[in-house]
Amino acid sequence: MGRIITAIIVFVSIITFGVLDQVNLHNTFGQLIEKTEYIEQLAIDEEYDKAGVETKKMLEWWKCKRDILELTYPHDEIKDLVVLIAQLDGYIVSNQFDNVIYSCEFIKEDAANKLNILAFRFKNVL
Repeated sequence: MGRIITAIIVFVSIITFGVLDQVNLHNTFGQLIEKTEYIEQLAIDEEYDKAGVETKKMLEWWKCKRDILELTYPHDEIKDLVVLIAQLDGYIVSNQFDNVIYSCEFIKEDAANKLNILAFRFKNVL
């Protein structure tokens, strides 16, 4: 009887951890896309100083989130996004404002693509 209860507890724990992990994955990438859209809107409105501050905040935020995601997703997909965000910051710092909107679009598409790759879906399991 004790083994059955232990097995049930382990099974429920694994399912719970998996569900919470997927929720965290979706929330993190959703927030990344929202933050990028906000920076893009600031660039469109030509508020480059504020966009620079928000980009630096997003870079630090992503570094923290990346550490958490790498516990369960040790993929280069997680590591590559920090380079794209740093590139966006570089465009703002070097006053290459034409590239800011392009870079934001690239980050949004890349984040959506990486979420599609990393999320638990039947096609990804096969």
